[in-house]
Amino acid sequence: MMTLKVDVIVQGYLRELYPHLREKEEVISETPLTVRQIISQLGIKSETVLFVTQEGRIIDKDYLVESNTELVLVSPPAGG
Repeated sequence: MMTLKVDVIVQGYLRELYPHLREKEEVISETPLTVRQIISQLGIKSETVLFVTQEGRIIDKDYLVESNTELVLVSPPAGG
């Protein structure tokens, strides 16, 4: 059985919304996970994430993540 290991970079306004998170979080799972599931595991509401990138490309939140990769969570701009 392969272990999934994903580094998640939490940027921008998300750092203010979720101060308990570090700038770089590590998610480890024994089962495959989608981007949406990883976001949920970190305690982040999916709607607060504008988009997610992997290797510079925007990926869908229903994308099944590969191990040993890095995701960047990007929030909408703060303010009004």
